[in-house]
Amino acid sequence: MFGRTLEGKVALVTGSTSGVGRATALTFAQEGAAVVVINGRDEISGKAVCADLAAQAPDAEIHFVRADMNSRADIAALFARTAEIGGGLDVFVHSGYGGSGNGKPDLFENMDLDELEGVISSVFTSLVRCCHHAVPLLKARGGGSILGVISDAAKVPTPGESVHGGALGGSGMFLRGLAREVGRYGIRVNAACPSLIRDTRNYDKVMADGFSRKLFEKIEKRATLGLPGPDDLANLITFLSGPLAAHITGQLVSINGGISGA
Repeated sequence: MFGRTLEGKVALVTGSTSGVGRATALTFAQEGAAVVVINGRDEISGKAVCADLAAQAPDAEIHFVRADMNSRADIAALFARTAEIGGGLDVFVHSGYGGSGNGKPDLFENMDLDELEGVISSVFTSLVRCCHHAVPLLKARGGGSILGVISDAAKVPTPGESVHGGALGGSGMFLRGLAREVGRYGIRVNAACPSLIRDTRNYDKVMADGFSRKLFEKIEKRATLGLPGPDDLANLITFLSGPLAAHITGQLVSINGGISGA
């Protein structure tokens, strides 16, 4: 795609057994990454995806490490295992949220407290925990890249996404603040911000019925360039993670087909 811009790099992509994470892991491998660690919560499907990606990118080492993004212990073990496999870490992509906060969009007044806390924990807390482990590994390599896959909901207020958008807004500000802190170590920090992503399980979920379907059918009509798919996100993530974006940090980059100008 870009000419093997990640040649020899060690990358970790969370939430990478489907959708955007899977597409990103494959693109990284095709761009020359020496080691790509993928992650998910299901051991059987994770190993199947690992084998499939390895067949498509035989020059790269593809490894699956099971971890739940809601578990501190799992996250710590994931980064330790990645460092053990690859001898370090050059690129970290946070693409998977924890499982408890992925409910469909709904009006704030209809959400219960358990659901509210689940959204905040899965969207924001998992990212912070992961970055806490990623920064020392990247620093030890003399620099690298952190990329968070968040959402335009972090920048554009949307009915039905007040809590989700609030948590994502916190994620965006965290990533921007972190970029200011770790730039001295040669570490860049950015975010890719989609809205709807076609050909994903989340698209099918929000379009299934009820309030979220009505909301996102209206939003989709505003995508004058068409909705991006997982491969489109993977291309943006690969660009931002590699040397072609060497002077880009602290940015929340929208990729939404024209839904908004945020």
